Amino acid sequence: MLEEYFKWKTSRKDFIENTNNVISELKGKNVLIYGETGGFTKLNKLYKIKNNTNIVCFCPSKKSKNIPFWYGIRNIKLKNIAKEKFDTILITSVMGRNAAYDILDALKKDNIDIKILFNENIVDSNINMEYLLKHNIESSIKRLEKISLNKKVLFYGSGLFFKLVNEYFDLSGINVIGVVDKHFSQVHKIKDVCGYKLYSPDDIIELNPDYIIVTTKRVIPIFEELYSKYLKNSDIKILPLLKKNIFSLLFE
Repeated sequence: MLEEYFKWKTSRKDFIENTNNVISELKGKNVLIYGETGGFTKLNKLYKIKNNTNIVCFCPSKKSKNIPFWYGIRNIKLKNIAKEKFDTILITSVMGRNAAYDILDALKKDNIDIKILFNENIVDSNINMEYLLKHNIESSIKRLEKISLNKKVLFYGSGLFFKLVNEYFDLSGINVIGVVDKHFSQVHKIKDVCGYKLYSPDDIIELNPDYIIVTTKRVIPIFEELYSKYLKNSDIKILPLLKKNIFSLLFE
C-alpha cells in the first residue's frame, strides 16, 4: 500500500468529511468491501466502518492475501463477486479507480452502486502524490517562495503532474506569470491551465521571467532543452519544483 499517500490523504479534512458522509449513506444497505486488508484495518479504526454498516463480505484486492474470514467477516475472491448479494460496493483501496475497473470487469456490468473513498480526479494521482510526499513537496514550495520573492516566475509543464500539485498544494506564495508548455501549438485553443495563462516556449524571452520552475517529474532533459534553445544568452534561471539530489535527477 502507498503508506505516505494513505497517511496524508486520511489526515485531510475533505477526506474525513467525505468518508463520514459515505458511511452515513451506507446505513441500512448491504455492503461489499473491496480493498487491501491492512488499509481497511486502519480505516475501520478511524471510522468504525464495521459497526456502522452492514458488511456482507470482504473482497481483498489483488495484492492482499485471501483468507476465509477476516475481522469476523467472510472473505471472497474477486472472481466470485458476481455471486454475492449486495446493495453497494465500498472501495477502500488507495488505488480506487483501478479497483473499480477490476470490479466492473469481474461483474461484467456497469450499473452497480460503487463508492470510492480514494477517488482522485486524476488517473494514477495516488502514485504521483506518493512521489511528491517522498520528496517533501511542501518544503520545496516554501524554499521556492523565498528564492523567488519579488521575482517573476514561469512554470514549465502543464500536464497531470502539475495539475495534481496545483490542486492539493498552495502555490499562491510564488509570483507566477504563466505556464509554459512545449505542446502549446497543439493546445493553442486553450488559453489557460489551472487559472494560469498558457504560453509557448517561444514566448519565454519576451516574457523575461527571473525564474522558470520545472513542474514535471523528469527535469534534466527539459533543463538541457530550455538552455540550448532559449536561455543560453539570458539571465533567466531554471529550478526544479522538487529539491532532489543529483543522483535522483539523473536516474529518473
